[in-house]
Amino acid sequence: MAKIRDRFCAWVYGPTGPGPQDIPSVTAIGALFGRRVGGDDPTADEWDRAAWAARAARAARAAWAAADWAAWAAWADWAAWAAAARAAWAAADWAAAGLAALLGDRIAIAKLDTKLARRLTAKCPKFRLAMDAWHSCKTTHCRAGWYITYGGKLGAELEEHFGAWLAGASIWLASHPGETSVPNFFASNEDALASICESAKREVSP
Repeated sequence: MAKIRDRFCAWVYGPTGPGPQDIPSVTAIGALFGRRVGGDDPTADEWDRAAWAARAARAARAAWAAADWAAWAAWADWAAWAAAARAAWAAADWAAAGLAALLGDRIAIAKLDTKLARRLTAKCPKFRLAMDAWHSCKTTHCRAGWYITYGGKLGAELEEHFGAWLAGASIWLASHPGETSVPNFFASNEDALASICESAKREVSP
């Protein structure tokens, strides 16, 4: 996990880091990382081709996004603040999407929110949701904390190496193929539970 962390961070936080729409590129580069960690080091040409494809895809989207964002910012008095907030959250989602694609089925949990919703909505629940802390005790966690707990040993390693937010976000994304936006891990208890239950419904009837 430490090797994955080091290579992942150098990749995601570098100039060609992935975005939520970069899943094909993320998967391709993730496969190269997987080979490298396993001892089968890809050739320089393989790395170059994957990086070039990711840069080309990102450049094409950036041209469109820049025009769209400039038009929006023209009338927004708080555009500077909004731009910074948007960039920060987008970068966080990109990182989570990249880590989810890199680890894939190793961190995916089938019907993750269905299992969590059943625990939290039981008639006499032993397990509780507390959104004010990642982990309160063995039976009380926030949303991300519960995902980490469901991840077992690997979930704990993810939290140790990447932090609670990124660990929980990557587990959720890996468990929900096709999703690109991370749920709000800073919502109120009521809103978080409603979101979990809504996600659980989609797991049963996509």
